[in-house]
Parts: sequence; C-alpha cells; structure tokens
Amino acid sequence: MGTNDDIAPPETVAEVLDLVETTWEALGTSIAGLAPERQTQPGPQGWSVADHLAHIAEWERATTYVVQRRPQSEAFGIEADTLARLDVDGLNEIVYQRHRGAPLEQVLDLSRRAHAELLEALRGLGAADLQRPMAEFGGAPGDQRALLQKIAEDTYQHYPDHQAWTADLLAALG
Repeated sequence: MGTNDDIAPPETVAEVLDLVETTWEALGTSIAGLAPERQTQPGPQGWSVADHLAHIAEWERATTYVVQRRPQSEAFGIEADTLARLDVDGLNEIVYQRHRGAPLEQVLDLSRRAHAELLEALRGLGAADLQRPMAEFGGAPGDQRALLQKIAEDTYQHYPDHQAWTADLLAALG
C-alpha cells in the first residue's frame, strides 16, 4: 500500500477530495518540468513516467465507473469474466501494454480527463456512500469492502507509490 496508509480515514466526501487532490498535486509536482523525452524514457523496470501516468489514469477511470455504479470491467475494456480471472499484476500488464509507447500528449490528456472525471464522480457521493459495500456499487456480490477502501487504494494511497517509483526511475536514468 501507499505511504498514506497511516492517515486517519476520511469521514466526509470533502475530506476524500482533499486527500485525493493533495496527493495528486504532490505527484504532479514531483514530475513537473520534466522534458518530454524524460517522461517517455523507460527506466530499469521498463516503465516510463508516462506509463505510470497511464496506469494511474486507468485505475482512476475504474474507480469512477464503480462510483457511478458501472462495471469496472467496462472501464478497463475487458470482459467481466476475464477481469474476474486476472490478478492485479495481470491486469496491470494489460494496462501497461495498452498504453506503452503512446504519444506523451495522448497520455497526458488521458491523465487529465480521468482525474477530472474522477473528481466529478466523487463530488456526487454522500458521506454514507463511502461506507457502503462495493457490492452495492457493482462489485462482486460478496464484496463487502467499503467504497472508501476502493477509492483510497486507487487514489490517495496509490499516487504516493507511483511518486516514489517515478523518483526511483528518474534517479536510475540519471
């Protein structure tokens, strides 16, 4: 999990939005001003900064779909039964391959749009929604995780992980 696991869970949508925006801005600040060639240069693990941004955008879009009570599989463009058989690494590999080598402007546009759509969807939630089970939002019938857990894992706990990984990537590239 991300570096924000020890933060007290937010209780209101406004607190969720604040955490999402604060951690999003920190990620953005960490890569601001990078030349385009630095953003697209693969590091030792094969991923570039742009690959990390595309990955985050895909997970944000999946969260947006869930908040909107739409199947997460549609957000990923994967059949529901196929998605159910994938582990996170398998899904991440599909996402990586989908965007690998995409033009930087396309990735940046995807990232901006996905984040804006996520914020809009989150603003439509009520505080009680944050504690409702994922099953009520189109998750698996037995998925009793609170919606807040999904939001946290795919946003304010997720961004710091990628911020650290992109810092490591950039350090390795010199």
